[in-house]
Amino acid sequence: MSSSGIIDISTLIEEGMPQYPGQQPVNLDKAKTIESGGAAESLLTIHSHAGTHIDAPSHFILNGKTIDQIEPSKLVGLCRVIDLSGIDNLEIQVSDLSSTEIKTRDRILFKTKNSLGDRRDFENFISVSEEVARFLVDRGIVLVGTDFFGIEKRRNPGHPVHTAFLEKDIVIVEGLDLSKVEGGEYEIMCMPIKIKGADAAPARVFLKKI
Repeated sequence: MSSSGIIDISTLIEEGMPQYPGQQPVNLDKAKTIESGGAAESLLTIHSHAGTHIDAPSHFILNGKTIDQIEPSKLVGLCRVIDLSGIDNLEIQVSDLSSTEIKTRDRILFKTKNSLGDRRDFENFISVSEEVARFLVDRGIVLVGTDFFGIEKRRNPGHPVHTAFLEKDIVIVEGLDLSKVEGGEYEIMCMPIKIKGADAAPARVFLKKI
């Protein structure tokens, strides 16, 4: 945490970083150097869903909003980190949220064992169940975030978790690093790259303890 109380919860973008299977790897080339061209410039190749990123509705919803159309007010404001790092099941269940009050327009981030474990294990990560997705949708949240590069289990037919959130224009933030974050209330600042027509975009995300 910085002296200002701001916590950077973004995954570092670098070559060789963990990425969802099938994604084109991150590549950073020197386009120009100070020695040869008078200024340093780089060419970055990156998948739209690499690292910490935001899923737009168009990721799974036909004619859904793209990343540049997301309502900015959903990306900044009060946020709650729910610490579920003690659960052992691979999917978060509604019963895991029994002691947490979820309110309309809440922004919810889930901290799980993913934050402290192997973020290259794409078979055994903690994910959000369809029941929890429906539970949160019914309560009218505006943003949900997770500490793995996918919010639902791999090879989930029909992608019901993504679909439940995105068809209601609920912002999904994936790939957060919550390893140094305690459960509690924060202010969140979530800033995706503004790319016209994109289904997702890398984002820089900060928390500030209230």
